[in-house]
Amino acid sequence: MESLARPRPLHANDPAALGRWRLLARLGSGGMGSVYLARSPGGRTVALKAVHPTLAQEPEFRARFRDEVRATRALIGHAEPGPSTAARHFAAVVDADTEGPRPWLATEYLLAPALQETVDAFGPWQLTAVRALGSALAEALAAVHRAQLVHRDVKPSNVLVTADGPRVIDFGIALSSGARRLTRTGHVLGSPAYMAPEQVERRTSTPYSDVYALAGVLVFAATGRGPFGTGAAEELLYRVVHGQPDLSALDGPADPDGALRRLLARCLAKDVTERPSAAELARLLRPADVDAPPFAALLPAPVLADIAARTTLDWDIAVPRREDAPSPPPGHGTREDDGGAVGPDGAPAHARTPGGPPSRRALLLGAAGTLAAAGAAATGAYAAGRAARPAAKPGPARGSAAASRRPGGAKGTAPQPAWEYRGPLDVYGRPALGRGVLVTGTDTFGELYGIDTRTGTLRWTVTGVAGEQPFTVPDRSIAVFAALGTAGDDRLAFVETANGRTWYSEPLDIILERIDGSPVVATRGHTVFAVGERLREGASAAPGKRELHLFAYDIDRAETVWRRRISPSEVKTATGGVFGSRLLVFETDTLRAYGVQDGAKQWEAPLEGTPPADGITDYSLTDHGMASAGRHGVLTSGPELRLLDPSDGRPLWRLGPGRLKDVDTGRVEPGATAFGTPAVAGNTAYVTVAQKAVLAVDVRTGKRRWLWQAGDEELSPPPAPVTAAGGLVFPSLLGGQTALVALDARTGERAWRIAETDNIADSAQLSWDGERLYAVRGVHIRALPLDG
Repeated sequence: MESLARPRPLHANDPAALGRWRLLARLGSGGMGSVYLARSPGGRTVALKAVHPTLAQEPEFRARFRDEVRATRALIGHAEPGPSTAARHFAAVVDADTEGPRPWLATEYLLAPALQETVDAFGPWQLTAVRALGSALAEALAAVHRAQLVHRDVKPSNVLVTADGPRVIDFGIALSSGARRLTRTGHVLGSPAYMAPEQVERRTSTPYSDVYALAGVLVFAATGRGPFGTGAAEELLYRVVHGQPDLSALDGPADPDGALRRLLARCLAKDVTERPSAAELARLLRPADVDAPPFAALLPAPVLADIAARTTLDWDIAVPRREDAPSPPPGHGTREDDGGAVGPDGAPAHARTPGGPPSRRALLLGAAGTLAAAGAAATGAYAAGRAARPAAKPGPARGSAAASRRPGGAKGTAPQPAWEYRGPLDVYGRPALGRGVLVTGTDTFGELYGIDTRTGTLRWTVTGVAGEQPFTVPDRSIAVFAALGTAGDDRLAFVETANGRTWYSEPLDIILERIDGSPVVATRGHTVFAVGERLREGASAAPGKRELHLFAYDIDRAETVWRRRISPSEVKTATGGVFGSRLLVFETDTLRAYGVQDGAKQWEAPLEGTPPADGITDYSLTDHGMASAGRHGVLTSGPELRLLDPSDGRPLWRLGPGRLKDVDTGRVEPGATAFGTPAVAGNTAYVTVAQKAVLAVDVRTGKRRWLWQAGDEELSPPPAPVTAAGGLVFPSLLGGQTALVALDARTGERAWRIAETDNIADSAQLSWDGERLYAVRGVHIRALPLDG
């Protein structure tokens, strides 16, 4: 875990309390333990770090935890924060138990973004703000070093930004001059982009190693990138040892005499003896003017607004439900949110506030005092078993053919990936694309990654949203989800794809969490159409007592435009689309059309198929697909492939599997689903048939253009989609050693195939931005350039 995540539900095996602290939610976990949001009987809220129960039995890990508590207390003491230097720069220890069955440490809980988050979201800082940041951080590190400690992991995500100055967090790998070394064989403690050469080569750390890392943090704050760029860990470590830092972006009128650049270059010297001490660096960065403006006045306006927004969050956090999920085993940490601290109600700490952003004057007058009352930081990460940030990996996909671009390359060859990414992914449904970012789910419940589509690097992390089947509002580049955890199960969550900025709707009085995948049916402009459940008046929560409601939500106005009750169903999947002035929704055994402006029902058409004997017609919602055929109509799939007139639902043509004599449809029962979700390109529709073939038909007439027999390749069951991109067609495969099969869209012939060396159960989930096809499968993303 690299920093504190947003609150998420407790696991079933989490304790109800530790000491006098009742546990409310999870903030993160790592190789050594977990961090919880906790509250005392008197109402004080803290971040509480607890050692993993298994590791608590090992003397060396107990010793390491004692060292961390001792290190933190040596800096700020066991007291309330005050005006001292230590209290300004660190989070106070509130309580601790290092000798009990499960050792724990409680520190103040701070509503503040991490420096990493502020730069990623709002861009680099002005050099005057960077100097103030550097002076305060150097002062903090000087205090660390006076306590005979070395932090060893100074980086942007371990610096929290408050209105009255930065706070240094995470002393999980801090080392005292006489402390025992618990570094595991083969492990290097630290973060590659900000490690000093001596940490890489000799695995030794001194106070001057912290100075080196701090210089890298300041370069990041000023330029948006570290002194050695980006890339895989091994690439960064090589540059740290053998390369020279790139400080060219610091040149300019803001540093006319190059003083800041020269000072940072000195801090980044490979020879330890050439670097200044932290105390000297603080002095050199400190403004000469005694009347210099306060830290808050130097912050970028969006950052200041972000900080203020966090302080307005409601402290009345509800006790979240528990998830039936095991704790991670020792040494296998879960990748956590790389953003900053969070609000206690589970809403992201940078949630939008009603009425627009406050004025800068109001922020300057109120932010510092509010933040001082609001909190501090929880020390988050443990290095043993720490999950490293996944990195882009250049080169061809493992097991793929020697790559050349296609179309235009030799027949049978796959395109070489522009980049590859490996990380803890877990994807349900097609990832969303918006403003140069691929939004995909991870194997941590409620977590999203935003991957830069140009470089393949992780741009942001978000938690507290349902990450399945994201829908994008194209002209706003906003991905829409259901809220999770303490944010409530009756809110929509909105994520700006460019920077991960997240906010929630107001409570909607409609439960969204019981909808499988995503509650969102479709989006249009700034309106989201979704479904959810309500209990009947005075009824129990039994399935038959719940009502299904369809509603339209206006993002700009932050309100529900209309809502109407629709057919009840045991099925919890929302499927439909917007076509002209109509919203089409699959409901039980009927396709219905509603006006997008008022929700008025315009027409309905029965769905083909035979309901199960028990009368629960859940086949219709889960097994039907829909696609726009442009001016020709709406294409729907299920037991039949049909083109409908969107004005009245009348079938223009229909095609059943019985007409495809050359396809083995023996596994398809009469009335059951045979066709997957279609894709349309031009006048041609592409669809899978009976998990055995891909069919291309003329959307105007329903006549067959070509048929591709899958042979040994097993296709995913309906309603799995096909993807048409760059003159190629990609069917969804059930799993195994084939990652992708590309068919020529004109002829149906196989163009190329990408194979894996391992059997992987997941199907590839595909997204296309007009230039590249992004294939997410298992823990692997490939960005494949296609000439379309």
